[in-house]
Amino acid sequence: MLKFEHYRGIPELRYYFLLDQERPHAELFTRASEPDRWVLSEANGMDGGIDLPDWNLRLPLADLYRDVELTPEIA
Repeated sequence: MLKFEHYRGIPELRYYFLLDQERPHAELFTRASEPDRWVLSEANGMDGGIDLPDWNLRLPLADLYRDVELTPEIA
């Protein structure tokens, strides 16, 4: 999270998007109108997706992970 700590100091940055490399999971941090406040949106599983309302767009995890070979979970 040190990288995100650095990015939060950039006043123009409005979004910070993370994709998990081992499982279908995404996190989108959106800068809120209050100072120093970020709102987290999460998506899990291949049926999930992240909404980007500023662009009227939804990013389905199935599309983002289409060509990614994920490691099977160890039970």
